[in-house]
Amino acid sequence: MSTASLFIDTNIFLHYRSLDQIDWCCLTQTKSVLIVLPPVVFRELNKQKDTNPSRHLRKRAQVALASLLERFGTGGRAVIRPGVDAEAITYDPMIDFAAHQLRTDVQDDFLLASILDYRTRHPGSDCRLVTADVGLNLKSRSHNIPVLLPPEKLKLPEESDPNTKRVNELESEIYELKHRAPLLKLCFESEAAVTKFTLAKPLELVSSDVERAVLELTRKYPQLQFPSETHSVTPTRGIARRAEQRMIAMRSNITMSLRSGIRPEEFSRYNAQLEQFYGDYRHYLEAMLVHNNLKLRTLCLKIIIRNDGSSPAEDIDAQLHFPDGFQLVEEDGLPQAPVPPEAPDGPRTEQQILEDSFARISALAMHQTQARILPSFNSAANVSSASIQRTNSYDVSFHVRKLKHGFRETFDPLNVMFDTFDAASSFQINYAIHVGNMPKPVDGKLHVVVEREPTTS
Repeated sequence: MSTASLFIDTNIFLHYRSLDQIDWCCLTQTKSVLIVLPPVVFRELNKQKDTNPSRHLRKRAQVALASLLERFGTGGRAVIRPGVDAEAITYDPMIDFAAHQLRTDVQDDFLLASILDYRTRHPGSDCRLVTADVGLNLKSRSHNIPVLLPPEKLKLPEESDPNTKRVNELESEIYELKHRAPLLKLCFESEAAVTKFTLAKPLELVSSDVERAVLELTRKYPQLQFPSETHSVTPTRGIARRAEQRMIAMRSNITMSLRSGIRPEEFSRYNAQLEQFYGDYRHYLEAMLVHNNLKLRTLCLKIIIRNDGSSPAEDIDAQLHFPDGFQLVEEDGLPQAPVPPEAPDGPRTEQQILEDSFARISALAMHQTQARILPSFNSAANVSSASIQRTNSYDVSFHVRKLKHGFRETFDPLNVMFDTFDAASSFQINYAIHVGNMPKPVDGKLHVVVEREPTTS
């Protein structure tokens, strides 16, 4: 058969290229094509022109009707392109709709009825339906009407209706505004919510080691006697040899200084202070052991605040709750290491005693002057120092003026000091972040895992 009779569904006019831009002969594999346009097609195009909610589809229906009116202005048949003619049918189908299981109130059924009626009037004609409507495609097959689906490449690009486009833009802006918010959280320096510590077992003080250290001290700083009371001692080797050499040198100096006015009472004073020095050093060693063991069971927590959101956060208050079971202090609240005692000054002349008195008075005056100098406060700091309140537990707060999105700030370190090695255990930190430009606080948890180095039994 050399000619195909094509019935065009309305959706082809709305979503595909115009009739003259499609190579119908190539699509149908025929020498010629007759496009048949029943009245239902014109009615549907008029309806789409007036009532379609999409502005650009109303426009396409209007253009299609205008083009058809122009082509059929002089009669019921028109040339679309070489080999392709069009015929406008002026009558509705006269078939029995119910007998063909069709309804008169359904426009798609009117189109199918038009094809069936045309096929009855033109026996042997190659009638085909051109549609992209899936429902109409299935219904046409039940009536043995072949369907031609135009290729996707002939489909017109979707154009956004200005109103629809504006609605979409507004929805996008609302979505961005809803999601344009800071996203804050606390974490440790490793950027994780969990940190782990292993406490070393405590050190022990061996009394023999203390006595040995004090003995070394007595050899390094031996007591002195007035030159007339000194006796000759012949040391053998090692530490004793070095101590004896120092004694000989000091005695020589003392003998020379007698001419400068060193009184015997100065030797008594020096020896008495040496005894106190030996005892103070013993206490120093004991205190140093206590301090070192405290350091071993002290954890330094470095906590940071991050903003992973899409906008800056302002006026931020971070509130952290620590449980009890330890002491919580800032860096300047850590116990200072014991200061080793200083050896006393050797026997002095009258002039040296006077000079020492003046030096002490000057040092006291300088100390009082420095004490009146108030420490400076950096009012421009973005992050405040910690505010620690002790109840049965600890409540800690920091204030951050502003935190840009994608940035982080580090709080001052917090130090956890356990009372004993055996009391050390893991704990949890609950926190809440209140932000000036966020309606609700952000809650979270940090976890500190504490393990103890096993002690030998």
